[in-house]
Formats: sequence, structure tokens, C-alpha cells
Amino acid sequence: MVSKHWLEVEPMECNGEAQERKQRWILVTGGAGYIGTHTVLQLLMEGYCVVIIDNLDNSCEEALHRVRKLAGEFGENLKFVKGDLCKVEDVLKVFKLHRFDAVIHFAGLKAVGESVSKPLRYYSNNLISTINLMDVMSKNNCKNLVFSSSATVYGQPECVPCTEDYPLHVMNPYGRTKLFNEDIMRDVHHADSEWKIVLLRYFNPVGSHPSGPRLHSCHGFGKWSYEGSGQTLHNSRHRMCNLQFGNRERHHCA
Repeated sequence: MVSKHWLEVEPMECNGEAQERKQRWILVTGGAGYIGTHTVLQLLMEGYCVVIIDNLDNSCEEALHRVRKLAGEFGENLKFVKGDLCKVEDVLKVFKLHRFDAVIHFAGLKAVGESVSKPLRYYSNNLISTINLMDVMSKNNCKNLVFSSSATVYGQPECVPCTEDYPLHVMNPYGRTKLFNEDIMRDVHHADSEWKIVLLRYFNPVGSHPSGPRLHSCHGFGKWSYEGSGQTLHNSRHRMCNLQFGNRERHHCA
């Protein structure tokens, strides 16, 4: 059950260093996930005020309490709203909280294999959520956006690292939703140059936060992955991937 504290939808004041920054507010979608929590913690430690919107489909509230604890006094500058970007009323609710300076968009379905078997679910969720978000952002004159895209837009590159001009070759619905979202954002920027948009095409992020315990069982992870020992990985994934921020999130970025 989500605690009442996190669901209070009331304007809040930033504390500490954030006051000196004139209350710079950042909205992080999907901020309760693996990448989201690490990003949110860093933002808080830099003195920003953060609001997270997440439907907790691939994450858990426990991770947010952990972030708040690690942030110390800056943890008071974090607010969570449980909501679904596919429901425009949920997005509007968040934008009633504050006037955001920027949005970091992590939210979306992320399993490559599942996207192949359930393409309509992925197209519907990942595209509608972005359209709703950007529409509400525009109406509230918030036009600074960082989008969590994916290296899947390159397919299986013949060489690494990939540069931005590397040929695109999407091979699955998940990757296409990322590329379609990129195209939507380019079109929006072309129509309105006030938009400032960053597209991040990253590969698989891994590892735990320095505050967590040393994960000795990760020692053979690379060898197991290389050998394709699915059973071994399945049996060990809880020990390897419970990275002090709750359960494994299945954030497939490449």
C-alpha cells in the first residue's frame, strides 16, 4: 500500500540549498525505477526539488523511501504522486503541484521480448504517455525535456561504441516506440523552437548505489551472461539485482 505521505498533492516548499536555487523544480516520470531512483537522488543532492510520477508497475514505493533516507536533509525536497501518464488527468494533477523547470522522462514499458509478443500494448503505452506528457508540458509552458531513449534504435551494431550518426536499424516494437517518440519530439521542436530536448540513447545500465552492500554474487555475472546460462541467471538474479533500491526493475535499455 502506498503511504498517504507520498500521495499528498499539495504545493510544497523546498528546503536547504534548493532555496538558493530559487526552487528549481524537476519532474521525473518513472522516477521510482532503477535508473529513475539513482537520477532522483543525484538531483536532490545537487539541491533540486523533485516530483516523481510513477504507476509503480515496474517499481516499488520502498525504493522512494530509500532515496529519501539517503538524501538526508534534501529528502524533504522529494514528492511522489502515483499516476499513469496514459491518463491525461493524472498528468494534469501533477502539473497543478508546481511550475516545473524541466522534465526527465523515464516512464514506459521496457522489455524487448515482451514487446514482440505484445506490440499493441507497447505502442499504446509508450506513445500515448509521451504525447500526453508533452501536451500538458506545452500548455504549462514547460519546454525543457530529457528523454530516456535507447540504443535499441541501432539494432545490432557491427562496431561499438556507436556514434549518433550510426545507421538506425530497429528490430523490435520496444525499439520502435523509442524511435517514434524521438520523431515526435523532433516534430514538436521543429514546430516550436522554444523546446529544448535531449535524447539519451544509452545501453544497459548496471550496478548498485555506493551506499548498498558489496554484492559478491555479481563476480561471475559476465561469464554467465556470455555463456547464456539462463537457469543460473534466473536462480541468482535476486541476489545479484536487488540493488538496495527494491526489486529488480527489468529496465532493458539495449
